[in-house]
Amino acid sequence: METTEQVPNPRAGEAGFTLIEALVAILVLVFGLMGIANLYLIASSSNQASSQGTAAANLAAARMETFKGADFADISVGNGLNATGPCGGTAFCQEDDVQGVGHFITRWRVEQVDNLTFYMRVRSEATGLLNQRTRSELTSFRVCSGSPSCPANP
Repeated sequence: METTEQVPNPRAGEAGFTLIEALVAILVLVFGLMGIANLYLIASSSNQASSQGTAAANLAAARMETFKGADFADISVGNGLNATGPCGGTAFCQEDDVQGVGHFITRWRVEQVDNLTFYMRVRSEATGLLNQRTRSELTSFRVCSGSPSCPANP
């Protein structure tokens, strides 16, 4: 009778990944993807906030430029900074929709310091995602000098 001898297989313990190893690999991958998704959300909201900040600064600067370009006698004194909510046709307030960025409300205050000087303050703001408020505020003086239309200063 012939006997056959069994030769041990050198790869018997290396049959492939076990179920636990595969689950751990999937778990590590899921946590990595969750971190990347969170970074994407943070970057997106930061981009939106910076776009709103730029638009608010541009709107406030544009309003300030209209004051600087206006005839000195045509500048009206008044205050719209303390109001809340939409403008609704009130003076010293303007609403703008900036495409792709949002809805902005610009308010301003003009005070006459003396016959030749106005103090001007302009605020432009928007409320974005998650009630995040973006605001830009500019302050300047307008002095009438060297123009024949300047009023007499006592």
